Order: sequence, then structure tokens, then C-alpha cells
Amino acid sequence: MTTEIHVTTLGHWSNSSAGPTTSFHLAADDAEVMLDVGVDPVGRLQAAGLSPTDVTHVYVSHLHSDHVGGFANFVFTRSLLNRAGDVPLLKLTIVGHPSVLAGLKELLRVQYPEREFDLAWVECGEEPVALGGQLTMRLVPTDHPVPCYGVVVETGRARIGFTADTGPVPSHQHDFAGCDVLIGEAFGLRGDVGESIHRRGHMTAEDLGELVAATRPKFVVPFHFGQEYADADKRAELLSACGAAEVTTVDPVDAKPVIIGG
Repeated sequence: MTTEIHVTTLGHWSNSSAGPTTSFHLAADDAEVMLDVGVDPVGRLQAAGLSPTDVTHVYVSHLHSDHVGGFANFVFTRSLLNRAGDVPLLKLTIVGHPSVLAGLKELLRVQYPEREFDLAWVECGEEPVALGGQLTMRLVPTDHPVPCYGVVVETGRARIGFTADTGPVPSHQHDFAGCDVLIGEAFGLRGDVGESIHRRGHMTAEDLGELVAATRPKFVVPFHFGQEYADADKRAELLSACGAAEVTTVDPVDAKPVIIGG
């Protein structure tokens, strides 16, 4: 059992033409949790030196393909990888809002109609749901064109918030208060994308900066920005707008894990 919490960025771009899309990995105690899976979860895990068979929980925020495109393939491939192994494969628990879970079940039915997968399905709401050990999750409503939910994950030693895709929501200042790590959407700088992006259910970097200033996490990990921010100087401007004094802003392009505790 590790005494540290590792938060690893697997994908952070807004679309797959820019690069790997939204997915994060949390390792805490005996749990390994994915927050969204992007379009290539197996490849992204392996590139980060992580094993798909060690993942114990998957949380999915909503059913847009950049967040969930690789879900069915992940479940299928994970079931294959341990066929020759001596250690039984840990059961995978899928967590989310009931409407999202229904969509995930349909994806599996459509893409693998001939197979049955040994999965646990856990409906989550705005009250914490216990998932074993000290791991809990609770949903945070967002402002997005389709049903979409952020989440707060607690491990007993750390609290990690994930905004998912969302426009600015005043209650988020309360919902994400006390998080050690805030994984927050920053679609782009306000001068680049305009506040009209709010109508599409997204936050600017400056919106995230205001949330960070109100909630004061130890670390903020921005995500969901476009290819124009592959330029290091342009991205530095975006990262600066996302942060606040005494908060460490993590550049997700570097893909180095955030480590809490020890």
C-alpha cells in the first residue's frame, strides 16, 4: 500500500487531432482510478508505465467521444491481457451518474454484443459513495450541453477534484473547496476563445483561475485546450491565467505525475 497519491495525466487535449484527449489516472492505497478514458486508454496507460490490469475503478463524466471513445476497447483489452497470468484479474468497477452508466452499457452492447464482461456498476450522486477502503466519490453538477458531472475523489489522505467539461458554475467554489488537486477545464484564453465559449459549456483559462483563487488547491492541472497551446510560450500564458499565488500550476504536456504525501 502506497503512502503517496499519484495523479497522472494521460490525455488533456480538446480533440484527438491535437493529441490524446481527456483522461487522468489516480493511484492511492489499493485503488487505481481513471477519470474519463479518452480515445486510447490502453495506449496512454502503457505509455505512462501503468498497467490496464491494475486499474480498479473507471469514472466517466459524460458520453462525448473525446472522453469515452476508448471505453469499450479498454474493457475488452483489459479482459484479454491477464489471460495467461497467474493472478486473477481484479474486478473493474464503473462509476458514474445513472444516465452515463446506461450509455456505457449500451456502448458495450453495440461494440461487443457477443461477450459478457464481469464488471461492477456503481451509481453515484451528490452524496459520497464508498468504493472500498477509504475511497469515496461524489458528483458535482456542471453546465454542459449533455448530461455531464464533475467528481470529487477522496482517499482518506487527499481530495482530488475534476471539473469535467463545464461552463462557469458559482457553486463550484463550494463543491471543490478543500481539494488538494483540482483538475480543471481551461478551453483557452479569453482573448482567444471569447466568453461565448460559455454557451457551449466550457470554461476559459481565466474562469479556471477564478475558481482556483476561490478554492485554493495545492495543485491545479488544466486540461481540454487546443493545438494552438502546443506552442510553449502560448501555453505558458494559458497556464499563468489558470493559477493563483501559492498554488502550483502543472503543465499537463510534461505528463509528470503530481505526488501528494509520502
